[in-house]
Amino acid sequence: MNNITIIGNLGRDMELRHTKNGKPVGNFTVGVSKKEKGSNDTVTTWFSVVYWGMSVEAGAPHLKRGARVIVAGELRQNRYIDRDGIEQKTTELHTFNVGVIPKDPDRVKSSSQQQQSNTDLDTGYNQEIENDLPF
Repeated sequence: MNNITIIGNLGRDMELRHTKNGKPVGNFTVGVSKKEKGSNDTVTTWFSVVYWGMSVEAGAPHLKRGARVIVAGELRQNRYIDRDGIEQKTTELHTFNVGVIPKDPDRVKSSSQQQQSNTDLDTGYNQEIENDLPF
């Protein structure tokens, strides 16, 4: 099973485009940071995300640089030949599920408002899980 879930911040605004068949697809990067053991240094791992599905367009206004998100999907490795004729590899996280996590706990809406917000984005995630996160 190829399944990964990450929580991090968008490195750039989502780029919304459509396939030749008219299906919406979004591309963005997510940085996942962690503190090094025994040090105050922070290491950030960057993921290239390809976001598929009808909720891409609804989520576009919320998927801006710096937004905190949870993304679940599968890793896919692509191979291509660059301009110099050298084979290159890229790894992307392909997903149908992206949830925006509020950064400011004082701005978290009441439970009923939060559930309505989640339904509006049709992300498949309940944003109330933020309270259960260990960080």
